[in-house]
Amino acid sequence: MTLKRFLLLALLLPLALNYSYASASTMTSGGISFTATDPGVDTSRAEAENLIQRIENESAPQYAEGFQLLKLVTSQEFSDLYEKSCELYLKGLGQNHITKNDYELLKEDLFHMKPFFGRREANGYEEMIEEGNPEIFPILRIFGVNVI
Repeated sequence: MTLKRFLLLALLLPLALNYSYASASTMTSGGISFTATDPGVDTSRAEAENLIQRIENESAPQYAEGFQLLKLVTSQEFSDLYEKSCELYLKGLGQNHITKNDYELLKEDLFHMKPFFGRREANGYEEMIEEGNPEIFPILRIFGVNVI
């Protein structure tokens, strides 16, 4: 196991442990659509592949999509999709604004990255997120490129 792969797993494992995903399928009965969870039907692989395709086709992918993809891929342990998911996650860190949804995800991301930063550095990044400063994206991107 290479150092990069070890660091990637150290970074992504907490995300997977905090994320539970139920497979679901939508059915129609009498004109009414409903979603039923069926442990025998695994749609998560197809969802991951569809999300990868959608993000790849976007000229400016959003951070939240890459974050969602990473969570899905790591929680389901689709190891063959790790590299592509990381690439698309990093691509999403190229945006220049923080949405309300990004705010919560960035806080979660930083929580899992804190062990890799010094306390002052992590506190500074936390303040950037609190202030809605989009400069956090290039910082996390540089960190991700160096670690992932």
